[in-house]
Amino acid sequence: MSKTDAQGRSVVQFLHLQHVKSPFGFLFLKCVEKNGKEIPKSYFSKAGFLQKNSLIRKWSQFNSILTSIPEYEFKDTDYVKSALKELSRMCCSELPHYQFLYAQLGLLLTAPKARRFDRNLYVLAAELHNISPAAYRMLRKSGAIALPRVELLKKLLSNSLHDENLRQLLQELQPQQRLVDILFDEAKLTETLRYSGGHVVGYAQNRSGDAEVLATHALVIEVVCHFGGPKYILRIHPVAKLNSYQLKGILLEALAAVSNAGGTTISCICDNCNTNVSVYAKLGGAGRVFIDILNSHAFLVYDYVHLFKNIKNNWITVPHKELAFTKDGKSHIARWKDIEALYIDDRKNYIRLTKITYTAVYPKPLQRQSVPFVCQIFNDKTVAALSTLKYMLSISEGTIVFVKLITDWFHMMNVKGSFSGINTRDECRQPWTKNCTSFKKLDETCDVISSCAWPNGQGRTQKLTKQTAYAFVLYVLPGVFADEALEKFFGQARQRSTGNFYIDVVDIKAAAETKNLRALLNYDSTPQPHNDVPCTCNIHIEKDQFDITILETEDLVQSNDTIKHKVIFIAGYLERKFRTNISTAEGEDGDDNLTDSEFLTNLNRGGLTVPLISTVHFVHSAYKLFVNCNLHCCRAHLSQALSRIDSAMSIIQGACVT
Repeated sequence: MSKTDAQGRSVVQFLHLQHVKSPFGFLFLKCVEKNGKEIPKSYFSKAGFLQKNSLIRKWSQFNSILTSIPEYEFKDTDYVKSALKELSRMCCSELPHYQFLYAQLGLLLTAPKARRFDRNLYVLAAELHNISPAAYRMLRKSGAIALPRVELLKKLLSNSLHDENLRQLLQELQPQQRLVDILFDEAKLTETLRYSGGHVVGYAQNRSGDAEVLATHALVIEVVCHFGGPKYILRIHPVAKLNSYQLKGILLEALAAVSNAGGTTISCICDNCNTNVSVYAKLGGAGRVFIDILNSHAFLVYDYVHLFKNIKNNWITVPHKELAFTKDGKSHIARWKDIEALYIDDRKNYIRLTKITYTAVYPKPLQRQSVPFVCQIFNDKTVAALSTLKYMLSISEGTIVFVKLITDWFHMMNVKGSFSGINTRDECRQPWTKNCTSFKKLDETCDVISSCAWPNGQGRTQKLTKQTAYAFVLYVLPGVFADEALEKFFGQARQRSTGNFYIDVVDIKAAAETKNLRALLNYDSTPQPHNDVPCTCNIHIEKDQFDITILETEDLVQSNDTIKHKVIFIAGYLERKFRTNISTAEGEDGDDNLTDSEFLTNLNRGGLTVPLISTVHFVHSAYKLFVNCNLHCCRAHLSQALSRIDSAMSIIQGACVT
């Protein structure tokens, strides 16, 4: 209906009413619009025209609502609500930038202290904070973007690596999604210490003895749902010179954690390095084995993508770059120089026959780990080009046979979709079935690789390494049995650290926290704190370890112990830095200054105060505490130890300021 307001302007009114049978009213007011914009029902409730349950019980109330509609003046929040209503009708609501803008507009309707952020914004905020905390604080302070508080973000991230979250996450999944694969691999770290979150990190957790060793690698264990679902980083262990016994213990602990969280482990997947081979041997050998801690069977398999890279790397690192093998009873030799000749001839053409690049043919040590470069060599186009230019470039038959064999094998193993073979019209990329030819082709490939295995000893010539051939023949499985997800995680962690290959454990941990937070929020789960952490600290607090009397401190000052110079220096710094904050009455603690000496004269280099004996006693007690506490002691024991110096602090009047 249309009506005229006090200024003579035409106002279009719309009321959406519903008839109800209720003792509290006969009409239910769904919404009221003025000129196409919705008026909040709270406006009529505050005026007394509408009950809080949106029911109308008298016709006079209805008439009052009609009269008050032209008088309503829209506020900024009303325009924002109207804009959000129109945006919600758009078909591109799944796009990330749309969701970001929609969330930011919605936050304009709430006060800063009452804001509730959606999960996508939490993940974006975590990414920004991990890359640069200073830039995050600058953006939040500017007000250009509404972002969560740093304290809240840190709390969510710090809680995202606890096992309770995995249990909560698995409970939200279907039963078949609780069948999981355990991926574990190592990432190279820079040997450095970082102070992060109040802790010094960078030491190896598998150290032997009391010596502290910097971590050289980060052992990461990831849980992946076998039939699709979230991926969860379970463990991050900074390690150095990790042996098979230590790795076995870490792996069994991770398997137990997954089992306690409600998951069922199908397989463990890793690369075929010597340490992993030894661990599999200690667990009963690769393949299907019975694991006592799970009380069930699981598959111990090797990642076929790592084997794919190892084949090429073995080929280019063997002397003369030649591999000898046997296929169908006929001996062949695959020569790398044929690949080089093909690249040199093909790079001259405007229309290339292959995808081979210079880096794929002449890779540096770090570039050998790139799978795309390996795919440029073992490619259908490479096989076709080798066959076409066979006589012109004098390419050996063995090179063509070997490249085609490995290319077809990788296509068979890398099947991840039901229609991949139909889309590419390639029989090798068809899903594996009970009677398919892929099993027969895999047996043929394994026979060829076994004929190319180096037996033992030094000086490998024309053969693959024993580790590559042994893992290839016995334990490789297709499709989802790969640690591709873990390699992708390592790449994401390196990108957060300006793209450097060598990162530290803080970068790995930050990437894991963000990844787990995303997985939890996608399933409407909130990271939970871990309340039942068993104490693994070996410190036993004894009172005699920390109790130091004034007499012992005076004996230290009079002795020739070199530590007294450091203690007195710090005490003098405390006197100069903080004594000015204490009034004269509070500062008189009844003891005299230390006797001036040549040492104290040299110490007072333009401003250091000669300390009181009570201050020296306090520093001496703190030093004794530091010496007796392990670097990795838990908070409970450290708090107990700190209580031992209360007597030293009580001597100093106003010691709380120091």
